[in-house]
Amino acid sequence: IGKKNIETRAQRWLTLVIQRISRVHDFGACFRVTTGKTLTASKKSYSLATDFTLTNHKAIFDLRLIDGTSSVKLDDLFTRKLDLNYPYPESQSTQRCTHYSRFGNDTIEFYPIPDSGYALIFRDITFLPGLSGDTEVCVVPFIDYLLIAVTTAWGFLSYEEVNSGAI
Repeated sequence: IGKKNIETRAQRWLTLVIQRISRVHDFGACFRVTTGKTLTASKKSYSLATDFTLTNHKAIFDLRLIDGTSSVKLDDLFTRKLDLNYPYPESQSTQRCTHYSRFGNDTIEFYPIPDSGYALIFRDITFLPGLSGDTEVCVVPFIDYLLIAVTTAWGFLSYEEVNSGAI
């Protein structure tokens, strides 16, 4: 195994370790508050990535709708429950939203369908960002020991597989 191949594998192992740790734990350094996003009148569905430019998104903690000087926390409901309550939302009159629902990984729907361009405040959490360079630092303090330990363990397991002919 050449040096370049080992470096490429180690980078891949490190990225996988970061992804797996990020799936099971919410780190305070990854909390995010996003403002300046708005709803469009008579539009029900939005893409988190393209409409709201929320990248590396993991979960929404809180979603607030700003109506002039007042703010309302929107209720998060499962899509199935919203389907039971609003079987055909397009047939109902538009008004200020009270609920939202996540549909898939990227789509969010608002009910009732908004009647105006309301401002939104997202409070969410992101996945840990991957490291792509030698000088990058992880956003979570003191996690480097865990990353090094698990990445090294994967390296040794991979080395054993190569030497035992299991690959």
